[in-house]
Amino acid sequence: STWVQQQILEANTILEAFGNAKTIRNDNSSRFGRFMQVCFEPGFKIAGCVIQDYLLEQSRITHQSSKERNYHIFYQLTAAAQRDTSLANQYQVHPPSTYHYLNQSGCTKLDGVDDAAKFDALRLAFEVVQIPRESSDAIFSVLSGILWLGNLSYQQDTESDNHNENVTLTKEDQQIILTVSQLLGIEADKLKQVALVRQINISGNVTEIPLKLRVAREHRHAMGRALYSRTFAWLVDHINKCTNPGKDMTQFIGILDIFGFENFSTNSFEQLCINYTNEKLHMFFNHYVFKIEQETYAAEEIKFSHITFTDNTRCLELIDK
Repeated sequence: STWVQQQILEANTILEAFGNAKTIRNDNSSRFGRFMQVCFEPGFKIAGCVIQDYLLEQSRITHQSSKERNYHIFYQLTAAAQRDTSLANQYQVHPPSTYHYLNQSGCTKLDGVDDAAKFDALRLAFEVVQIPRESSDAIFSVLSGILWLGNLSYQQDTESDNHNENVTLTKEDQQIILTVSQLLGIEADKLKQVALVRQINISGNVTEIPLKLRVAREHRHAMGRALYSRTFAWLVDHINKCTNPGKDMTQFIGILDIFGFENFSTNSFEQLCINYTNEKLHMFFNHYVFKIEQETYAAEEIKFSHITFTDNTRCLELIDK
């Protein structure tokens, strides 16, 4: 039970590194939701834990508002690489100011937080939840690859007879493609093809369409988001396999950790979904904890002090309609 408890605690270290970030209001804001079932044996010792994650904020991977940060793990990795040259060479990591995905907000450090020490704690957590060394190496390589993808700039293809605004790679982009291909373990030519062309499969016939400049840059962001979200999903799945309590899940405590409500200067549809879900959970809590309980007290003529709470029903009805 003690070992399982330690695994659950270290799982939180991993999920915070990959799922939390600095926002304007909170230096350690959860940018995903999770429901944890901490299961118990008949003797009330902890048997294990199952985690369900919801709505990882993918837009943060490629864009952050002023004075905010990307996910903690990126700064932990770059800080550790600045301290350890062998690690920097292994994962081809440069300082955070090098990367567009880290330098656009003007904030790369947190007061009172040693990101390099946090990285050491993360590697220990990987060992506790039994993530193999080769898998952790692959994860850090993918993270480095995501950062380099964000530095692809593209340029208009002016050398060919082209009136459709198709794009090509700059000299710097070509070096980035080589770096990312090495980090991801794929062929550079195939990665270059993905970066410049999209494919349409119609009845088994594959048609290649060159990307326009704006589409290519968004395509680059989509690749980065997909790589990160799948890495996060793999981590959650691995943690669940490690801390799985087995078949007996009848006795458990449920813990809901909701993602942070935010109101940015520019709010994406993704943020609207996150805020709407928060409001829905808020209404659910108010309904069962306050409204129904107070109605029960009143029906049973139990004396109590009436609790006032903010009813957000009209806000939800507005969005629902």
